[in-house]
Amino acid sequence: MENEIHSPPYPTGSASPDRLFEHLAELITWTVEHQDWANEEFAARGAPEDAFVQFEPNSHISREAFLNTSVRDMYVTWSAMRAIREKYDSIVRNYEDADEWSSDVAVFFRIQLVKAASLLLAVAFLDSEKREAKTMEMVDATRKQAVRLMKQQLKSLKQLFDSEGDDNEDEIDYDSLFNPESN
Repeated sequence: MENEIHSPPYPTGSASPDRLFEHLAELITWTVEHQDWANEEFAARGAPEDAFVQFEPNSHISREAFLNTSVRDMYVTWSAMRAIREKYDSIVRNYEDADEWSSDVAVFFRIQLVKAASLLLAVAFLDSEKREAKTMEMVDATRKQAVRLMKQQLKSLKQLFDSEGDDNEDEIDYDSLFNPESN
């Protein structure tokens, strides 16, 4: 699979709800096919466990369940699927040589698309209320992970500067870093 290019589905502007469901089924297959590769790449790069793609097709995925979602939710699904494919096509264009396709940058972008597809599939079949709750849960988890990673990076920078002889500050004032006007 290393240098194989297998694009995710792309729903057209004239896709019916039935056809959009078929594209979602194709996206499920695409995500499952790429998940192991993405997780192996994450592991090889020392990524934390919570960064891994964790998609498992569930029994709640059905044509009827999807066709009962709101038009707005179908539109969001349609838009997200198109965005995933457009980004994938961009990666193919920009990293089409075999060496570039397996470069760290291209692999990172490809992994992010597999992860985006798994996140889309996690909410695509939910009704509006559950989708909204799940989306807020994902946004909160992403925000917490971003803050945790930022703090780790800032601590690493502090240790780097401390090792160079600057022992004046014991802790990083995170508020002043992100809100300089409050000082």
